[in-house]
Amino acid sequence: MDFLGHGRVITIDVEKLHTHRHARIEYLIGSSSSQDIIAQVQSAVQLADGPVLVILDSDHSQAHVRLELEHYHTFVTPGSYLLVQDGIIDTLPRFAHARPGPLPAIQEFLSMHPEFQVDDKLCEQFPISHHPQGWLKRLPEAQPTPCPAC
Repeated sequence: MDFLGHGRVITIDVEKLHTHRHARIEYLIGSSSSQDIIAQVQSAVQLADGPVLVILDSDHSQAHVRLELEHYHTFVTPGSYLLVQDGIIDTLPRFAHARPGPLPAIQEFLSMHPEFQVDDKLCEQFPISHHPQGWLKRLPEAQPTPCPAC
């Protein structure tokens, strides 16, 4: 973003684990599913003057990913992406203890949100990936489905 001369990153974590600082990065401390954090992100998104990409990479349980998808999908601008990380949990035997994970949450979300689709081209571009079926593209003319829990 420095090379482009614009852009901003908002990152969320439950605790501060570093002392990094950058003018284009805002660090929010708290749960990604808390109303306070969601409100802060919503305020920032309303000020955005370009595309908004959302990456989900926190608690990878199906229930939590599904909750994040419902809260954060409305922030994604048409033509941009909602990237769900670590669906590999649902595919590799070594992660069986952590299931169900992101993949069933993605499938459930997509069944209720026709304004998003898996971008197979991006998913297949990376033969080794931690986020299979994770590149969810918001269709250009689609309106987001309101979050029933919001």
